[in-house]
Amino acid sequence: MNFLLLILLIIAFIIIIINTKKIHKLQDDIKIHDILEKKIKDMKEKAQLQVEVNGTTSKDQGKGEIIMVVDDEETIVTLIGLFLSSNNFEPKEFTSTEEALKYFKDNSNIVDVIITDYSMPEQTDGMEFVKKIKKIKSDIPVIIITGHEYVKLDDPNDKSLISKYLTKPLTHKDLIDTVFSVLKEKEDKNE
Repeated sequence: MNFLLLILLIIAFIIIIINTKKIHKLQDDIKIHDILEKKIKDMKEKAQLQVEVNGTTSKDQGKGEIIMVVDDEETIVTLIGLFLSSNNFEPKEFTSTEEALKYFKDNSNIVDVIITDYSMPEQTDGMEFVKKIKKIKSDIPVIIITGHEYVKLDDPNDKSLISKYLTKPLTHKDLIDTVFSVLKEKEDKNE
């Protein structure tokens, strides 16, 4: 009987240790989440301050064009969204290629430009995403963002799917100039 009691106590002790580790991991996850939220808030404030410092002129303003932003890094999506909205564009922000693709399927007739990251390790990569988008609407302008100086495309035909490339880190001016450039090209093709 004592032996059975001893085994039950050991099992109870092991369960307590396992649950304590889970509680500590959960506390660590909460701390990390809080730190990330603070960093995002700081980035938003810095981006807004940068926009206010740089200012924009009326010729730098969009006309409410809808621009999808797709990147697996929430901070990048948020920053690009701030840059776009400060220039009177209407950003639609996505950290999931699946969600972005669903939105585009339902709204391809109103989306004017897509900005997407080239490399999204946990998701459909940028080029696969672009191919799916182009099957829905072949003339949609696509801007690829990359952390590399050049993009190696497996298929030479893929180059024709991309309107422009931007390298990280992005500047407000480069992003807006590129968006205006692809919109102008789209407008010229439609004339």
